[in-house]
Amino acid sequence: MEDYTAKDMKSPVGFTPTPRLTNFYMIKKYFHPPYTVEFNTPDNFPMFRYSGALLLLAECLEKEGRATEALPYLNLVRARAGLPAATLASADNIDNETRHELAFENHRWTDLVRIGKAVEVLTAKGQRLKALYGWLLPASFNVTANKFIYPLPYREIQINTKLVQNPGY
Repeated sequence: MEDYTAKDMKSPVGFTPTPRLTNFYMIKKYFHPPYTVEFNTPDNFPMFRYSGALLLLAECLEKEGRATEALPYLNLVRARAGLPAATLASADNIDNETRHELAFENHRWTDLVRIGKAVEVLTAKGQRLKALYGWLLPASFNVTANKFIYPLPYREIQINTKLVQNPGY
């Protein structure tokens, strides 16, 4: 992507683009005016948030069969977001809350791998997107268990001939 200057921020709902102008989708989550430079936010991008720690603790407790103990941690996050308290802390409830609370913070892939839903969720998403966009290649969203591990850098395999590339690469 090339450099650009934001001229305006609008909701995509009902938006009609101006001909001959390029438009980009952006996440308003971290844009809190006033800015020193227009549309250049001074907000720090979070690496790990307290609500993420609370939800991870709730997830761990639920996996141990201690859902009653997990519920207060889940509800702390929901209360901060202005949502009504949940009555049950299930794996699905906690996952859904994590998905929404940490949206656009680059945790979703590792969350899906950890809870064992990466193949299921991304295959379903791929099917939906391929049905909408004919230009997507058939190999798009081809998520297999091999993708849960990263490839070894080619340079390292050249240096150490005893290394074997991870499966799927």
